Amino acid sequence: MQPHFAHRGNDGCSRPEQEALLDAADEVVIQLRERIRALPGVTHCATASPGEDPDNPSGLPPAVLAQCGATTVVIEAPSALPGPDVIRCRTRAVRDEHAGAVHVWFLKRDIAQFQRLAPHPVWLRGQKALHEQVAPNERQKAINETGGHVYWLDGKVVLVPYGIRRFRHPVQPGQDWRNWEWRSDPRDDWRISKPRPAPDADTWGLVPVAFVSLSRTLGAFRPADAYQVMDDLYAAQERRISWRNGHAREVYAARKAGSRSRASQSAVTPALAGRGRGRGGRRAAHAP
Repeated sequence: MQPHFAHRGNDGCSRPEQEALLDAADEVVIQLRERIRALPGVTHCATASPGEDPDNPSGLPPAVLAQCGATTVVIEAPSALPGPDVIRCRTRAVRDEHAGAVHVWFLKRDIAQFQRLAPHPVWLRGQKALHEQVAPNERQKAINETGGHVYWLDGKVVLVPYGIRRFRHPVQPGQDWRNWEWRSDPRDDWRISKPRPAPDADTWGLVPVAFVSLSRTLGAFRPADAYQVMDDLYAAQERRISWRNGHAREVYAARKAGSRSRASQSAVTPALAGRGRGRGGRRAAHAP
C-alpha cells in the first residue's frame, strides 16, 4: 500500500485522528483486494494509486487492480467520495495508465453515499417487483459521466444502477387518456437508460446481484445478471408503452362509437313519437 502522506523526520503524527481514518480506509481496501483475488477468473490482484501526487494527496485510498482474463479492472472503495474534480483527475489517470480498463467504484450504503428514495415499482418477468431507488449526487454523476461504474457493495450483494427518466405521454390524434379507471394518470410513465444511467436520468433504480457473479462471464468483470434484468425491464417498457398508446386509441374509438350511437338514438326518438301521434289521431277520428 502506498502512504497517503509522510511524516517529517522522526516526529510523530500531528494528526492522529486523520491517520486513524486513513488506516481504516486502507484496511477496507485490503479486505476488498482479498475478496476480489478469491473470485473465479481473477488471475492477478494488487493495489495502486493511479495519478496520485504525494505532495498533493487526493485523500482517496489506493485502488485494487485486478486482471480478469483480458480485462483490467480498477476498483475504488472510498470511505467518502471526494469532489468531482478529484474524481475526474483519478479517471484521467486510470485511462492514461491502464488504457481500456474497467473503472469501478464500490460505495457504501450510508447517508453520505446512498440517498434513498421510495421504492421503484417494476414489472419483471410477469410479476410485480420493487427496486430500491436513489437520488444520485454530483460526485456519483461525475463518476458515471466520465465512464466509470457506480456500484453499492452491501455484504455479498452488489447494487447496480440504471437510469429512470420520467415523462408524460403526449396526446396523439385518435387517443383518449381521460376515461380510464385508473387511480393515477395513465400518461405518467418512465423510460430506462442502461447499462449505466443516462446523464438526464431523474433517479437511479438498483438491481441487486450476487458479488460473486461479477466474474461469472468468462474473461470479463461485469454484472451480467444485472444487465439481463435491465434488458427485461426495457422489453417490458416497450410492451407497456405500446399497450398504453393502443388502449388510448381503443378508448377514443369506443367513446366516438358511443357518441354516434347516442346521436342516432336521439334522431330516431322524435320520428317514433311522430308516428305514435298519427296513429292516435286516426283512432280518435273513428271513435263514436
